[in-house]
Amino acid sequence: MIDKYKIKENYITRDPNPNSWRNHPNGNILNIYSDIIRGNVLDFGCNHGSCSFLICENNNVTNVIGLDLNEDAINIANETKKEINETKINFISKNILDVTFNEQFDTIISFHTLEHIYPEDVDEVLGKLYNSLTIGGYFIISIPYEHAFDDGTQHVAFYNENTLSDLFEKHNFKTIECLNDNRHSEGGILTGIFKK
Repeated sequence: MIDKYKIKENYITRDPNPNSWRNHPNGNILNIYSDIIRGNVLDFGCNHGSCSFLICENNNVTNVIGLDLNEDAINIANETKKEINETKINFISKNILDVTFNEQFDTIISFHTLEHIYPEDVDEVLGKLYNSLTIGGYFIISIPYEHAFDDGTQHVAFYNENTLSDLFEKHNFKTIECLNDNRHSEGGILTGIFKK
């Protein structure tokens, strides 16, 4: 099961410099929802960690864990961590299906990851994430709207406002907001805010 992800998810996403992501939809979302991002934060599917470093800039955040199964991407994240001397972040290179969290998170953030998870695994993944979130904690997710940005190989699941809300509510999250997010010039973004 792990091999099907390692083979598929062996890429490094664009520019690992955190500053280049400030005006990207991911950076915009971190700004828009900065008031509910707090405490111990999990960045699920962090790739090279650029957005993880932007999360660290939020004064309400005490600690960030960046999780991604791509070892090469995590190596880049750890190099950046050394370069900028960021002390409140740690990176883990592991498939979430193999992770046992020893801590609770106040916020979970996930950019462009859920569409990479095979439908047969999504219930286990969301169950783990729900159990790792503190009561009252928020899950902020941004993914392509349905088939936007579908490259035909890495994306294996597709969501819209209704199907994403239904999936999270099936796992006992409360939908706070779920929208076809046109606040960004890039377009084609689905953003959801869910609460435990």
